[in-house]
Order: sequence, then structure tokens, then C-alpha cells
Amino acid sequence: MANTEHISLDLVATVGGRFTEAPIERLPDAQALRAWLDIHALAIEACGDADLEAARTLREALYDLVEAAATNRAPDPAALTTVNAHAAHPSVQPTMVWDKRNGFSLDRAPLSADQALNLIARDAIDLLTGPERDRLHQCEADTCGTVFVVSGGGKPRRWCSSSSCGNRERVRAHRATKR
Repeated sequence: MANTEHISLDLVATVGGRFTEAPIERLPDAQALRAWLDIHALAIEACGDADLEAARTLREALYDLVEAAATNRAPDPAALTTVNAHAAHPSVQPTMVWDKRNGFSLDRAPLSADQALNLIARDAIDLLTGPERDRLHQCEADTCGTVFVVSGGGKPRRWCSSSSCGNRERVRAHRATKR
């Protein structure tokens, strides 16, 4: 699973093999969502089936928007509505604390699931309205569909991962030329 600078793209990547007959669901239950949020420094107070459904709905809306940006097509208006609705929820106000041992730090009090999804939606808005939008690229592997930010300079990446999708595509191309 991806771990990028954009949590919104990381959420989109919780579906593996998006273009296969059996995509891999990396958020199969509410506990998996809570663990995923913990890994991404968004500890939440509680997580239930409704929160999982909301996260999956946001994920698919985010996928539509980033895929639209990567392929230069118009997004589904419903996807825009979904992301904007999540971004409109009450946001988290950062609180700074200080202690002798660590100095200044952010208070990491647990969030509600809505607050965590709000932060993810706002990350997507920053991505899609900022300069990185023009560097979004969809993995060129036939089965993947992952969208990522291409780093500036040099030859642009074709795959989300050279070691997985890139290797599979190179082997497939090699076998095709041998036939």
C-alpha cells in the first residue's frame, strides 16, 4: 500500500488491482480503517460500520477526481459534492503544547472519524487545486489504476511502483516479443 505525501492518494491506494476482476480491498472492516488512520497519524476515538462506509465513499470520490485530473477529463459532479461535503465538516483546530522533555509539539488528541475524513478531503483539495495537480499520473499497468504524483525533473515514472507494476509490465512486454 502506498505511503505518499498526500493522505488522500494513500486512501485511494487502499484498493489494489483496481482494474482486475477481484480488486484487493485493504479496508475490509472498521478495525482496518482505524488501524490505517493510526498509521497515518490520525488516531480516532471510535470507528464503526458507518464510518467505514463514509471512508469508502470518500475514497471512490477521491479516485474519480484524481483520475480525472491525471487523464484530463471532467470529474463526476457527485464526486466533487462528496469531497466538498467532507471538507465542510467541522475541521480540527491544531493545538500546540509544550513540555520540558520534548519542547513544542501538536496535541495528538483522538479525532472523530468525521474529523479524520475532513483532513483527508482537505488534503485532496490542496492537491487538486495546487501545482502538483499537473504532475498527477495514472499507473500505466493494465490492472492497477493507482494515481500518483510524478516528481519533477528526469524521466517521468510510468508505474506506481517499478518493483511491482513496472516489473510485471516489463515481463509481459518481454514475453510478447518472444512470441
